[in-house]
Amino acid sequence: MEQPINQFDSAPKNNSVLLSVIITLTLTAIIVGGGIYWWANQKQTELNNELVKTKFELAILNFWQVRQVFQDPQNKNKFYYVTNFDDGSDIWVYDLAKDKTYRQDGTFNFNIPEGNTLLLSQKLAKYQEFRGGGILSNKFVFVETSSDNSPGPCFSPWLYSNLEYIDLWVSKPVRKPFTLPADLKRTEEQKATDCQNTL
Repeated sequence: MEQPINQFDSAPKNNSVLLSVIITLTLTAIIVGGGIYWWANQKQTELNNELVKTKFELAILNFWQVRQVFQDPQNKNKFYYVTNFDDGSDIWVYDLAKDKTYRQDGTFNFNIPEGNTLLLSQKLAKYQEFRGGGILSNKFVFVETSSDNSPGPCFSPWLYSNLEYIDLWVSKPVRKPFTLPADLKRTEEQKATDCQNTL
């Protein structure tokens, strides 16, 4: 004898499969959407940091004729730079968080050096100056060199033989000799070689 087919027996199975598919699609959408949102926020933060750095560089290069600005990789609100004058050089830090004018209207006002702190001021021999090299951990690395020293477009400031640094974690830093790590030296030498090959 033939058994009658019960159409309703498969309904609970179909409902549970359908529910599983809906839950899977919803979770996938949330995870993918969250990932996209996180990525977009990261990119927006990077762009904002780059915009602030560019605005600061343009303002300070124009106002104080600074050669180069170095953004602290650990604190994106801090920028280090060197100013040179006839008989000496200064190393400064600018802290965006301390600049009320910038926080209020997004402009830099260098007539009143809000947010700027002098870290080191040094009298130097005539025609000598500091040039920034970069930031490595808690060290601002620089060199004292002749003001007419022009080593060329492919030269890395990390390759000067007489590098010095100041410790950024002390309140009154002093000049100290800097030893370039071997891996950084190799990297900078390779960059210089690659650059020379393109000339």
